[in-house]
Amino acid sequence: MTTRLPWQGRETVDRIAENLTNRRRTVLKLAAAYHHARRLRLNPQKHNRGLIDLSGDATLLKRVASVAGLGTLHALATPMHDANARVRVRSAPPQLVFEVPIDRPVLRRG
Repeated sequence: MTTRLPWQGRETVDRIAENLTNRRRTVLKLAAAYHHARRLRLNPQKHNRGLIDLSGDATLLKRVASVAGLGTLHALATPMHDANARVRVRSAPPQLVFEVPIDRPVLRRG
């Protein structure tokens, strides 16, 4: 099952964290205005007509979170690690796809 969410700041981060714990694939749709800023942040030397298609762990997510207006995404680093999740950064249109393997248990803290 895939959940599709528009970017609404902290509320969206909380929903994604819950989905990671529950092993649900989540697609986060960002406003078109984030496309250029993300492209410059993630591929500053590439002249690829603005297209982005990268996959990685929480380290990649932290790079995305360094874009102005997306800072609250930093809060997903621990839930991503605990769920052994990966994020795929795609543009255009700008979106983040959070993938959680179904065959590994989520780490429980505490």
